[in-house]
Parts: sequence; structure tokens; C-alpha cells
Amino acid sequence: GEGAKSTKAVKAKGFLYKYPEASKGLLDNISNAVVKYLVEQVRSGAQMVQVFDSWAGELTPQLYEEFSIPYLKKIARDLKAELSRQNLPQVPVSVFPKGAASHALQHLADSE
Repeated sequence: GEGAKSTKAVKAKGFLYKYPEASKGLLDNISNAVVKYLVEQVRSGAQMVQVFDSWAGELTPQLYEEFSIPYLKKIARDLKAELSRQNLPQVPVSVFPKGAASHALQHLADSE
């Protein structure tokens, strides 16, 4: 398997290239789960939440734009909507794109 000791994420990136639509479906499902988790963090008293994009630095800027940015924006957008729907307080969302700040910051700064 590929885990903490893998530094190149070769298998995961190979999956992105070979199965881009399946990858997007998986990322969409993960995004939905992250939103549910973050809602519960806010319900439990969190005054801010943070999303760690721990594989961000393993992606080229083009792959990051296609396979990360849309899902980070989805998480932020859906979290805001779900917090509002459940009458919970809006909280700041911080994103840490590990190893990808140079090509991620402008995209992330442009999101709500």
C-alpha cells in the first residue's frame, strides 16, 4: 500500500491519470464526508476549522487545479451552507496545502 512512508504518491497519481472521473467521484465523496465532520466540530464548539491538503505538494499545478481546488472550494461552500441550514455559527476555514503554497495560494485566496 501507499501511506505515510511514500513520498511520491506514485500509485495515487497514477490513479488520477488512469481514472480521472472515478478520482473526481471519490474526491466528491471525501469532500461530503469532510463537510459532515467539520459541521460536527463546529457543533462541538470549534471557533475555526482547518483542512490539511497533505498531498498538495505531490501534484503539479495543473493537477492541483483539477483535482484539489474544486474540492477545497466545495468543502468551504458546502460547510457554510450546512452551518447556516443547521443554525450553527459561521467559522473561518483555514486551508493548509502542504508543499504547494506557490501554486495554491492564489486559487485559495480567490475562494469564499
